[in-house]
Amino acid sequence: MVKTMKKIFKTMAVVTSVAAMMNLAGCGENNVKEKESEIPTLKWYVPGAAQDGTAEVMEAVNKIIEPKIGAKLDLIFIEDGAYNEKMTMYMASGEEFDMLFTGYLFNGIDAAKKGGLMPLKELMEKNTPNLFKSMPEYAWKSISYEDDYYAVPNEQIWAMGRCVSFRKDLVEKYNFDVSKVKYYEDVEPFLDIILKNEPELYPTNISYSMNPKEAYDDDPLLESLMPGDAVYYSNRDNKVYAYYDAPYKYETFKKLHEWYEKGYIRKDIAVAKDISSDVKLGKYAVTYEVYKPGVEKTIQDSRGGIEYVCVPIGNSPFIANTSAGATAISISATSRHADKAIKLIELLNTDKELYNMVCFGIEGKHYTKTGENRIELAEQSNYKPLNAWKFGNQFNSYILPGQDDDVWEQTKAMNDSADVSKICGVVLNSDNIKTELAQISKLTSQYIISVFNKGAEDPDKYWEECKKAMKDAGIEKVVAEYQKQIDEFNASQNK
Repeated sequence: MVKTMKKIFKTMAVVTSVAAMMNLAGCGENNVKEKESEIPTLKWYVPGAAQDGTAEVMEAVNKIIEPKIGAKLDLIFIEDGAYNEKMTMYMASGEEFDMLFTGYLFNGIDAAKKGGLMPLKELMEKNTPNLFKSMPEYAWKSISYEDDYYAVPNEQIWAMGRCVSFRKDLVEKYNFDVSKVKYYEDVEPFLDIILKNEPELYPTNISYSMNPKEAYDDDPLLESLMPGDAVYYSNRDNKVYAYYDAPYKYETFKKLHEWYEKGYIRKDIAVAKDISSDVKLGKYAVTYEVYKPGVEKTIQDSRGGIEYVCVPIGNSPFIANTSAGATAISISATSRHADKAIKLIELLNTDKELYNMVCFGIEGKHYTKTGENRIELAEQSNYKPLNAWKFGNQFNSYILPGQDDDVWEQTKAMNDSADVSKICGVVLNSDNIKTELAQISKLTSQYIISVFNKGAEDPDKYWEECKKAMKDAGIEKVVAEYQKQIDEFNASQNK
Protein backbone atom coordinates (compact mmCIF):
# COMPACT_ATOMS: atom_id res chain seq x y z
CA MET A 1 0.00 0.00 0.00
CA VAL A 2 2.82 2.38 0.92
CA LYS A 3 4.64 1.74 -2.38
CA THR A 4 1.41 2.21 -4.30
CA MET A 5 0.69 5.57 -2.62
CA LYS A 6 4.23 6.77 -3.26
CA LYS A 7 3.93 5.77 -6.93
CA ILE A 8 0.64 7.70 -7.18
CA PHE A 9 2.21 10.69 -5.47
CA LYS A 10 5.19 10.67 -7.85
CA THR A 11 2.86 10.46 -10.83
CA MET A 12 0.86 13.44 -9.55
CA ALA A 13 4.06 15.39 -9.03
CA VAL A 14 5.17 14.69 -12.61
CA VAL A 15 1.79 15.74 -14.00
CA THR A 16 1.85 18.91 -11.93
CA SER A 17 5.38 19.73 -13.08
CA VAL A 18 4.52 19.16 -16.74
CA ALA A 19 1.43 21.37 -16.44
CA ALA A 20 3.49 24.09 -14.81
CA MET A 21 6.08 23.92 -17.60
CA MET A 22 3.37 24.15 -20.27
CA ASN A 23 1.92 27.25 -18.62
CA LEU A 24 5.32 28.86 -18.50
CA ALA A 25 5.94 28.08 -22.14
CA GLY A 26 3.01 30.26 -23.10
CA CYS A 27 4.77 33.22 -21.54
CA GLY A 28 7.92 32.88 -23.58
CA GLU A 29 10.70 30.34 -23.97
CA ASN A 30 13.06 32.31 -21.76
CA ASN A 31 10.80 31.87 -18.75
CA VAL A 32 10.45 28.07 -18.93
CA LYS A 33 13.43 27.32 -16.72
CA GLU A 34 14.24 29.24 -13.60
CA LYS A 35 17.73 30.65 -13.61
CA GLU A 36 20.10 28.84 -11.28
CA SER A 37 21.19 32.11 -9.70
CA GLU A 38 17.65 33.37 -9.00
CA ILE A 39 16.61 33.49 -5.36
CA PRO A 40 13.25 31.70 -5.00
CA THR A 41 10.43 33.17 -2.93
CA LEU A 42 8.57 30.68 -0.76
CA LYS A 43 4.82 31.26 -0.63
CA TRP A 44 3.34 30.42 2.79
CA TYR A 45 -0.40 30.48 3.54
CA VAL A 46 -1.54 30.97 7.15
CA PRO A 47 -4.96 31.66 8.67
CA GLY A 48 -5.65 35.08 10.12
CA ALA A 49 -6.61 38.65 9.30
CA ALA A 50 -4.53 40.42 6.63
CA GLN A 51 -1.83 42.66 8.11
CA ASP A 52 -1.03 46.01 6.48
CA GLY A 53 2.55 45.84 7.71
CA THR A 54 3.34 42.42 6.22
CA ALA A 55 5.48 43.71 3.32
CA GLU A 56 7.73 45.71 5.66
CA VAL A 57 8.08 42.78 8.05
CA MET A 58 8.88 40.38 5.20
CA GLU A 59 11.62 42.72 4.01
CA ALA A 60 13.24 42.46 7.44
CA VAL A 61 12.55 38.72 7.68
CA ASN A 62 14.23 38.06 4.34
CA LYS A 63 17.44 39.72 5.51
CA ILE A 64 17.68 36.82 7.97
CA ILE A 65 16.38 34.04 5.74
CA GLU A 66 18.17 34.71 2.45
CA PRO A 67 21.77 34.36 3.70
CA LYS A 68 20.90 31.20 5.64
CA ILE A 69 18.84 29.16 3.15
CA GLY A 70 19.08 31.05 -0.15
CA ALA A 71 15.37 31.89 -0.33
CA LYS A 72 12.89 34.62 0.53
CA LEU A 73 9.46 34.42 2.15
CA ASP A 74 6.05 35.71 1.11
CA LEU A 75 3.63 35.31 4.03
CA ILE A 76 -0.03 35.38 2.96
CA PHE A 77 -2.91 35.58 5.44
CA ILE A 78 -6.35 34.10 4.77
CA GLU A 79 -9.30 34.82 7.08
CA ASP A 80 -9.98 31.91 9.44
CA GLY A 81 -13.51 31.37 8.17
CA ALA A 82 -12.35 31.08 4.55
CA TYR A 83 -9.13 29.16 5.14
CA ASN A 84 -10.39 25.59 4.67
CA GLU A 85 -12.37 26.45 1.54
CA LYS A 86 -9.54 28.38 -0.10
CA MET A 87 -6.84 25.83 0.66
CA THR A 88 -9.09 23.06 -0.67
CA MET A 89 -9.60 25.09 -3.85
CA TYR A 90 -5.87 25.83 -4.26
CA MET A 91 -5.00 22.16 -3.96
CA ALA A 92 -7.76 21.05 -6.33
CA SER A 93 -6.56 23.52 -8.96
CA GLY A 94 -2.91 22.48 -8.60
CA GLU A 95 -1.77 25.96 -7.60
CA GLU A 96 1.96 26.15 -7.03
CA PHE A 97 2.89 27.27 -3.52
CA ASP A 98 5.28 26.06 -0.84
CA MET A 99 3.97 26.03 2.74
CA LEU A 100 0.65 26.06 4.55
CA PHE A 101 -0.82 25.87 8.02
CA THR A 102 -2.49 22.52 8.68
CA GLY A 103 -4.39 21.32 11.71
CA TYR A 104 -7.66 22.37 13.26
CA LEU A 105 -8.66 24.65 10.36
CA PHE A 106 -7.43 22.43 7.53
CA ASN A 107 -6.96 18.70 8.08
CA GLY A 108 -3.44 17.70 7.06
CA ILE A 109 -4.10 13.95 7.06
CA ASP A 110 -7.07 14.40 4.72
CA ALA A 111 -4.92 16.55 2.43
CA ALA A 112 -2.14 13.93 2.52
CA LYS A 113 -4.61 11.18 1.56
CA LYS A 114 -5.56 13.23 -1.51
CA GLY A 115 -1.93 13.73 -2.53
CA GLY A 116 -1.89 17.45 -1.73
CA LEU A 117 1.04 17.45 0.70
CA MET A 118 4.72 16.57 0.40
CA PRO A 119 5.94 13.56 2.43
CA LEU A 120 8.64 14.82 4.80
CA LYS A 121 10.53 11.86 6.26
CA GLU A 122 13.16 11.59 3.52
CA LEU A 123 13.23 15.36 3.08
CA MET A 124 14.06 15.88 6.75
CA GLU A 125 16.62 13.07 6.84
CA LYS A 126 18.46 14.77 3.98
CA ASN A 127 18.12 18.44 4.96
CA THR A 128 17.11 18.86 8.62
CA PRO A 129 17.85 15.74 10.70
CA ASN A 130 17.96 17.75 13.92
CA LEU A 131 14.42 19.02 13.35
CA PHE A 132 13.06 15.50 13.59
CA LYS A 133 15.10 14.77 16.73
CA SER A 134 13.85 17.91 18.47
CA MET A 135 10.32 16.60 19.16
CA PRO A 136 8.92 13.55 20.97
CA GLU A 137 7.80 10.51 19.00
CA TYR A 138 4.09 11.04 19.71
CA ALA A 139 4.23 14.47 18.02
CA TRP A 140 5.35 12.90 14.75
CA LYS A 141 2.87 10.07 15.07
CA SER A 142 0.05 12.61 15.26
CA ILE A 143 0.80 13.85 11.72
CA SER A 144 1.79 10.49 10.17
CA TYR A 145 0.12 8.68 7.30
CA GLU A 146 1.25 5.60 5.36
CA ASP A 147 4.56 5.43 7.24
CA ASP A 148 5.53 9.02 6.46
CA TYR A 149 5.10 12.49 7.96
CA TYR A 150 3.12 15.26 6.29
CA ALA A 151 3.61 18.22 8.64
CA VAL A 152 5.94 19.65 11.26
CA PRO A 153 4.01 20.23 14.51
CA ASN A 154 4.29 23.68 16.05
CA GLU A 155 5.62 22.96 19.52
CA GLN A 156 3.31 24.58 22.06
CA ILE A 157 0.75 23.36 24.61
CA TRP A 158 -0.19 19.83 23.54
CA ALA A 159 -1.45 18.56 26.87
CA MET A 160 -5.19 19.00 27.20
CA GLY A 161 -6.15 20.30 30.61
CA ARG A 162 -9.46 21.85 31.65
CA CYS A 163 -10.19 24.78 33.89
CA VAL A 164 -12.96 26.88 35.34
CA SER A 165 -12.42 30.62 34.87
CA PHE A 166 -13.98 33.03 37.37
CA ARG A 167 -14.25 36.77 36.95
CA LYS A 168 -11.62 37.98 39.39
CA ASP A 169 -13.58 41.01 40.58
CA LEU A 170 -16.52 38.78 41.57
CA VAL A 171 -14.31 36.26 43.37
CA GLU A 172 -12.88 39.11 45.43
CA LYS A 173 -16.24 40.82 45.95
CA TYR A 174 -17.84 37.68 47.41
CA ASN A 175 -14.66 36.27 48.97
CA PHE A 176 -15.13 32.92 47.22
CA ASP A 177 -12.48 30.27 47.90
CA VAL A 178 -11.58 28.93 44.44
CA SER A 179 -9.09 26.44 45.94
CA LYS A 180 -12.04 24.20 46.83
CA VAL A 181 -12.98 23.77 43.15
CA LYS A 182 -11.77 20.39 41.85
CA TYR A 183 -14.57 19.53 39.40
CA TYR A 184 -17.23 21.57 37.67
CA GLU A 185 -19.88 20.55 40.20
CA ASP A 186 -17.90 22.43 42.87
CA VAL A 187 -18.76 25.74 41.17
CA GLU A 188 -22.43 25.61 42.22
CA PRO A 189 -22.10 27.67 45.46
CA PHE A 190 -20.56 30.51 43.44
CA LEU A 191 -23.28 30.27 40.79
CA ASP A 192 -25.87 30.61 43.55
CA ILE A 193 -24.21 33.81 44.74
CA ILE A 194 -24.18 35.31 41.25
CA LEU A 195 -27.79 34.32 40.55
CA LYS A 196 -28.99 36.04 43.71
CA ASN A 197 -26.79 39.14 43.62
CA GLU A 198 -25.81 39.94 40.02
CA PRO A 199 -29.01 40.14 37.92
CA GLU A 200 -27.21 41.77 34.98
CA LEU A 201 -24.92 38.76 34.56
CA TYR A 202 -25.34 35.17 33.44
CA PRO A 203 -23.93 32.85 36.12
CA THR A 204 -22.29 30.44 33.65
CA ASN A 205 -21.98 29.40 30.05
CA ILE A 206 -21.95 25.84 28.74
CA SER A 207 -19.08 23.88 27.28
CA TYR A 208 -18.26 20.58 25.59
CA SER A 209 -15.39 20.27 28.07
CA MET A 210 -17.80 19.80 31.01
CA ASN A 211 -17.24 16.21 32.09
CA PRO A 212 -17.26 14.84 35.64
CA LYS A 213 -14.39 13.28 37.54
CA GLU A 214 -12.06 11.07 35.47
CA ALA A 215 -13.66 11.62 32.07
CA TYR A 216 -11.06 13.83 30.42
CA ASP A 217 -8.85 11.22 28.77
CA ASP A 218 -10.99 10.07 25.84
CA ASP A 219 -10.25 10.50 22.14
CA PRO A 220 -13.20 11.79 20.09
CA LEU A 221 -12.91 9.93 16.80
CA LEU A 222 -13.44 12.99 14.66
CA GLU A 223 -14.14 12.69 10.94
CA SER A 224 -14.97 15.40 8.42
CA LEU A 225 -18.51 13.99 8.21
CA MET A 226 -19.10 13.83 11.95
CA PRO A 227 -18.88 16.75 14.40
CA GLY A 228 -18.65 16.21 18.12
CA ASP A 229 -17.84 12.95 19.83
CA ALA A 230 -20.77 10.69 18.93
CA VAL A 231 -18.14 7.93 18.70
CA TYR A 232 -15.08 8.01 20.94
CA TYR A 233 -12.21 5.85 22.19
CA SER A 234 -11.71 5.29 25.90
CA ASN A 235 -8.07 5.10 26.98
CA ARG A 236 -9.19 3.48 30.22
CA ASP A 237 -10.35 0.21 28.67
CA ASN A 238 -9.17 0.42 25.02
CA LYS A 239 -12.72 0.37 23.71
CA VAL A 240 -14.68 2.40 21.17
CA TYR A 241 -18.07 3.64 22.37
CA ALA A 242 -21.16 5.30 21.08
CA TYR A 243 -21.54 8.36 23.29
CA TYR A 244 -24.82 7.17 24.79
CA ASP A 245 -23.06 4.14 26.29
CA ALA A 246 -20.92 6.36 28.53
CA PRO A 247 -22.64 7.00 31.89
CA TYR A 248 -20.84 10.31 32.29
CA LYS A 249 -22.35 11.68 29.07
CA TYR A 250 -25.85 11.19 30.40
CA GLU A 251 -24.69 12.44 33.79
CA THR A 252 -23.31 15.61 32.24
CA PHE A 253 -26.46 16.34 30.27
CA LYS A 254 -28.61 15.81 33.36
CA LYS A 255 -26.42 18.23 35.31
CA LEU A 256 -26.72 20.86 32.57
CA HIS A 257 -30.51 20.58 32.68
CA GLU A 258 -30.45 20.87 36.45
CA TRP A 259 -28.41 24.08 36.11
CA TYR A 260 -30.85 25.38 33.52
CA GLU A 261 -33.77 24.72 35.86
CA LYS A 262 -31.99 26.54 38.70
CA GLY A 263 -31.34 29.57 36.50
CA TYR A 264 -27.57 29.22 36.18
CA ILE A 265 -27.85 28.93 32.37
CA ARG A 266 -29.52 31.70 30.39
CA LYS A 267 -33.20 31.03 29.65
CA ASP A 268 -32.89 31.70 25.91
CA ILE A 269 -30.03 29.23 25.42
CA ALA A 270 -32.13 26.97 23.19
CA VAL A 271 -32.48 29.72 20.58
CA ALA A 272 -29.31 31.75 21.22
CA LYS A 273 -27.25 31.23 18.06
CA ASP A 274 -24.05 32.91 19.20
CA ILE A 275 -23.11 33.69 22.79
CA SER A 276 -19.49 34.61 21.97
CA SER A 277 -20.14 38.37 22.02
CA ASP A 278 -21.60 38.14 25.55
CA VAL A 279 -18.61 36.03 26.64
CA LYS A 280 -16.20 38.66 25.25
CA LEU A 281 -18.06 41.39 27.12
CA GLY A 282 -17.64 39.51 30.41
CA LYS A 283 -21.35 38.91 30.90
CA TYR A 284 -20.65 35.41 32.22
CA ALA A 285 -19.36 35.13 35.78
CA VAL A 286 -17.94 31.66 35.09
CA THR A 287 -16.74 30.04 31.87
CA TYR A 288 -14.98 26.77 31.04
CA GLU A 289 -11.72 26.71 29.10
CA VAL A 290 -8.89 24.55 27.89
CA TYR A 291 -6.20 25.00 30.52
CA LYS A 292 -2.60 25.94 29.82
CA PRO A 293 0.00 28.02 31.65
CA GLY A 294 -0.75 31.70 31.02
CA VAL A 295 -4.39 31.07 30.12
CA GLU A 296 -5.50 33.99 32.33
CA LYS A 297 -3.65 36.42 30.06
CA THR A 298 -5.18 34.88 26.93
CA ILE A 299 -8.69 35.18 28.36
CA GLN A 300 -8.09 38.73 29.57
CA ASP A 301 -6.93 39.84 26.12
CA SER A 302 -9.96 38.28 24.45
CA ARG A 303 -12.43 39.94 26.87
CA GLY A 304 -11.50 43.59 26.82
CA GLY A 305 -9.04 43.46 29.70
CA ILE A 306 -11.40 41.84 32.24
CA GLU A 307 -9.31 39.74 34.62
CA TYR A 308 -10.10 36.10 35.38
CA VAL A 309 -8.92 33.52 37.90
CA CYS A 310 -8.47 30.10 36.29
CA VAL A 311 -8.62 26.88 38.31
CA PRO A 312 -7.51 23.57 36.71
CA ILE A 313 -10.05 20.77 37.20
CA GLY A 314 -10.30 17.06 36.50
CA ASN A 315 -7.51 14.51 36.35
CA SER A 316 -3.98 14.85 34.97
CA PRO A 317 -3.35 16.58 31.61
CA PHE A 318 -3.91 14.40 28.55
CA ILE A 319 -2.38 14.43 25.07
CA ALA A 320 -4.98 13.19 22.59
CA ASN A 321 -4.28 11.56 19.26
CA THR A 322 -4.86 14.85 17.45
CA SER A 323 -3.24 17.24 19.95
CA ALA A 324 0.21 17.79 18.42
CA GLY A 325 -1.15 17.92 14.88
CA ALA A 326 -3.72 20.62 15.68
CA THR A 327 -1.28 23.37 14.68
CA ALA A 328 1.42 22.47 12.19
CA ILE A 329 3.25 23.54 9.02
CA SER A 330 3.09 21.38 5.87
CA ILE A 331 4.75 21.61 2.46
CA SER A 332 2.57 21.59 -0.63
CA ALA A 333 2.97 18.78 -3.15
CA THR A 334 3.29 21.49 -5.80
CA SER A 335 6.31 23.16 -4.18
CA ARG A 336 9.39 23.38 -6.41
CA HIS A 337 11.57 24.34 -3.45
CA ALA A 338 10.74 21.73 -0.81
CA ASP A 339 14.38 21.50 0.33
CA LYS A 340 14.40 25.21 1.14
CA ALA A 341 10.90 25.11 2.64
CA ILE A 342 11.88 22.42 5.16
CA LYS A 343 14.99 24.44 6.06
CA LEU A 344 12.80 27.48 6.65
CA ILE A 345 10.52 25.44 8.91
CA GLU A 346 13.59 24.37 10.88
CA LEU A 347 14.64 28.03 11.22
CA LEU A 348 11.19 28.90 12.55
CA ASN A 349 11.75 26.27 15.23
CA THR A 350 15.33 27.23 16.12
CA ASP A 351 16.05 30.86 15.18
CA LYS A 352 14.50 32.95 17.92
CA GLU A 353 15.04 36.29 16.17
CA LEU A 354 13.35 35.10 12.98
CA TYR A 355 10.46 33.40 14.76
CA ASN A 356 9.62 36.44 16.88
CA MET A 357 9.87 38.77 13.91
CA VAL A 358 7.29 36.69 12.03
CA CYS A 359 5.09 36.59 15.15
CA PHE A 360 5.38 40.19 16.36
CA GLY A 361 7.02 42.31 13.67
CA ILE A 362 9.88 44.80 13.96
CA GLU A 363 11.26 45.99 17.28
CA GLY A 364 10.67 49.71 17.86
CA LYS A 365 7.81 49.81 15.38
CA HIS A 366 5.46 46.94 16.17
CA TYR A 367 6.60 46.23 19.71
CA THR A 368 8.89 47.53 22.45
CA LYS A 369 11.20 45.38 24.54
CA THR A 370 10.55 45.70 28.27
CA GLY A 371 13.10 43.11 29.34
CA GLU A 372 15.54 40.61 27.90
CA ASN A 373 12.73 38.32 26.79
CA ARG A 374 9.64 40.48 27.37
CA ILE A 375 7.82 42.79 24.97
CA GLU A 376 4.82 45.06 24.82
CA LEU A 377 2.91 45.34 21.54
CA ALA A 378 2.47 48.79 20.02
CA GLU A 379 -1.14 49.86 20.41
CA GLN A 380 -1.43 51.25 16.86
CA SER A 381 0.67 48.52 15.22
CA ASN A 382 -0.19 47.59 11.63
CA TYR A 383 1.26 44.11 12.18
CA LYS A 384 -0.55 42.14 14.88
CA PRO A 385 -1.15 38.60 13.60
CA LEU A 386 -1.25 37.30 17.21
CA ASN A 387 -1.50 33.54 17.84
CA ALA A 388 2.23 32.83 17.82
CA TRP A 389 1.47 29.10 17.77
CA LYS A 390 0.74 29.37 14.05
CA PHE A 391 4.33 30.09 13.09
CA GLY A 392 6.64 27.50 14.69
CA ASN A 393 8.03 26.62 18.11
CA GLN A 394 6.16 28.81 20.59
CA PHE A 395 8.69 28.03 23.31
CA ASN A 396 10.93 30.58 21.53
CA SER A 397 8.30 33.31 21.86
CA TYR A 398 8.79 36.58 23.68
CA ILE A 399 6.82 36.97 26.92
CA LEU A 400 3.82 39.30 26.78
CA PRO A 401 2.44 41.47 29.62
CA GLY A 402 0.55 39.34 32.12
CA GLN A 403 2.47 36.14 31.30
CA ASP A 404 4.83 34.56 33.83
CA ASP A 405 8.54 34.78 33.05
CA ASP A 406 8.68 30.98 32.97
CA VAL A 407 5.42 30.40 31.05
CA TRP A 408 7.15 28.29 28.38
CA GLU A 409 9.03 26.20 30.95
CA GLN A 410 5.69 25.59 32.68
CA THR A 411 4.08 24.64 29.36
CA LYS A 412 6.83 22.20 28.42
CA ALA A 413 6.66 20.64 31.88
CA MET A 414 2.90 20.18 31.46
CA ASN A 415 3.47 18.42 28.11
CA ASP A 416 6.17 16.21 29.59
CA SER A 417 4.02 15.13 32.53
CA ALA A 418 0.84 14.43 30.55
CA ASP A 419 -0.63 11.03 29.74
CA VAL A 420 -0.37 10.30 26.02
CA SER A 421 -3.22 8.69 24.09
CA LYS A 422 -2.76 4.98 23.45
CA ILE A 423 -3.91 5.47 19.85
CA CYS A 424 -1.57 8.34 19.01
CA GLY A 425 -0.81 7.93 15.31
CA VAL A 426 -3.89 5.98 14.29
CA VAL A 427 -5.47 7.06 10.99
CA LEU A 428 -8.99 5.73 10.63
CA ASN A 429 -10.37 4.70 7.25
CA SER A 430 -14.05 5.57 6.86
CA ASP A 431 -14.54 4.30 3.30
CA ASN A 432 -16.81 1.45 4.44
CA ILE A 433 -18.99 3.59 6.70
CA LYS A 434 -19.44 6.90 4.86
CA THR A 435 -23.21 6.51 4.59
CA GLU A 436 -23.51 5.80 8.30
CA LEU A 437 -21.26 8.73 9.23
CA ALA A 438 -23.31 11.14 7.14
CA GLN A 439 -26.47 10.11 8.98
CA ILE A 440 -24.78 10.19 12.38
CA SER A 441 -23.49 13.69 11.62
CA LYS A 442 -27.03 14.94 11.17
CA LEU A 443 -28.19 13.25 14.38
CA THR A 444 -25.21 14.62 16.31
CA SER A 445 -26.21 18.13 15.31
CA GLN A 446 -29.90 17.42 15.97
CA TYR A 447 -29.55 15.88 19.42
CA ILE A 448 -26.13 16.28 21.05
CA ILE A 449 -25.35 19.82 19.91
CA SER A 450 -28.81 21.32 19.62
CA VAL A 451 -30.63 19.63 22.52
CA PHE A 452 -28.55 17.80 25.12
CA ASN A 453 -25.57 20.13 25.26
CA LYS A 454 -27.66 23.27 25.78
CA GLY A 455 -29.36 22.14 28.97
CA ALA A 456 -32.82 23.53 28.20
CA GLU A 457 -34.38 20.09 27.70
CA ASP A 458 -34.42 17.18 30.10
CA PRO A 459 -32.35 14.49 28.33
CA ASP A 460 -34.80 11.83 29.56
CA LYS A 461 -37.30 13.26 27.11
CA TYR A 462 -35.14 12.48 24.07
CA TRP A 463 -32.47 10.02 25.24
CA GLU A 464 -34.07 6.77 24.07
CA GLU A 465 -35.36 8.45 20.91
CA CYS A 466 -31.84 9.60 20.04
CA LYS A 467 -30.34 6.24 20.92
CA LYS A 468 -32.76 4.43 18.59
CA ALA A 469 -32.14 6.94 15.79
CA MET A 470 -28.36 6.50 16.16
CA LYS A 471 -28.69 2.73 16.04
CA ASP A 472 -30.95 2.94 12.99
CA ALA A 473 -28.33 5.16 11.33
CA GLY A 474 -25.69 2.47 11.84
CA ILE A 475 -23.66 3.72 14.78
CA GLU A 476 -23.02 0.17 15.95
CA LYS A 477 -21.43 -0.61 12.58
CA VAL A 478 -19.23 2.50 12.95
CA VAL A 479 -18.18 1.46 16.46
CA ALA A 480 -17.32 -2.06 15.27
CA GLU A 481 -15.36 -0.78 12.27
CA TYR A 482 -13.31 1.68 14.34
CA GLN A 483 -12.74 -0.91 17.07
CA LYS A 484 -11.39 -3.34 14.47
CA GLN A 485 -9.02 -0.74 13.03
CA ILE A 486 -7.82 0.41 16.46
CA ASP A 487 -7.24 -3.18 17.60
CA GLU A 488 -5.13 -3.74 14.47
CA PHE A 489 -3.24 -0.50 15.13
CA ASN A 490 -2.54 -1.41 18.76
CA ALA A 491 -1.38 -4.90 17.72
CA SER A 492 1.03 -3.36 15.19
CA GLN A 493 2.48 -1.08 17.88
CA ASN A 494 3.22 -4.02 20.16
CA LYS A 495 5.24 -5.99 17.61
